[in-house]
Amino acid sequence: HNGRTISERSYVGLSASDSHFLSCTNMGEVRYQSFATSEAKLMKLPLDACRMRTHNDRSSVFAVGGREHELSVWDAETLQESGAGAKPTPIFRAKNVANDFLNLRVPVWITDIQFTSEDATNPTLAVSTGHKQIRLYDARAQQRPVNDWEVSKHPIYHLQASHVRPELYFADNMGNVQQMDMRTGHVFGAFKGIAGAVKSISLSEDGAKIAVAGLDRYVRVFETGSMRRPLHRAYVKQRVSHVVWDWEHKDFSTQEIEEQEAEDIWETMDKAALKKKSNKRKAVAI
Repeated sequence: HNGRTISERSYVGLSASDSHFLSCTNMGEVRYQSFATSEAKLMKLPLDACRMRTHNDRSSVFAVGGREHELSVWDAETLQESGAGAKPTPIFRAKNVANDFLNLRVPVWITDIQFTSEDATNPTLAVSTGHKQIRLYDARAQQRPVNDWEVSKHPIYHLQASHVRPELYFADNMGNVQQMDMRTGHVFGAFKGIAGAVKSISLSEDGAKIAVAGLDRYVRVFETGSMRRPLHRAYVKQRVSHVVWDWEHKDFSTQEIEEQEAEDIWETMDKAALKKKSNKRKAVAI
């Protein structure tokens, strides 16, 4: 596809609610499974999808895009039943940007998507591209992006919209995580100390902290204010593909975290001492 060979199937989006789950693969295979029935609704989109995201307030509405796969928004509740002949209609289908200054077609490469409004019928969305841009779409206004900014020196792979302020956070393939004003396109800050490509970024419930996971196997937490200070860092021993916040539990203070870490250290020391004594007894018995 597009001169590339897709050798294996992989998931590019997965979402679950109390009533259903929704998934999408890089082959463009969308599956909407209600927990109330064994029959799934299936849909086939173009190949080489890179990302699928669902709407925050209406989980049946999803957006998808990828390589030469322009942004489109769908409602899974209207998808055809498996084997049905009717073709579903998208809520919104974007058009590519105008040709460049040489009148050549601009290639499409959508890497991530975020819904930025509560309206699921006429949504506004932000997308990142592998060609270093962030674009904003408004389904009420036009099919082409209402804003198109080149904000990075490297391909942008991950995008996170703030649910508290009109801001976007984006990460490229070189370990750079930056903060941007969604109203003006102005990049006004970066988070330092990240080594290697970033695999996932996630905001806390109050929007005051951001968690970043990368190929260096560290999960880092930063504050999102003007200082963007590093708050915590944990080595997780394995490559992380995704990080999320648990909004059901309260956020621990720094003092509580330090006390818990101290307790864990003493517990580990006690276990090591007991193991050493046990080994000595075995040696004497022999």
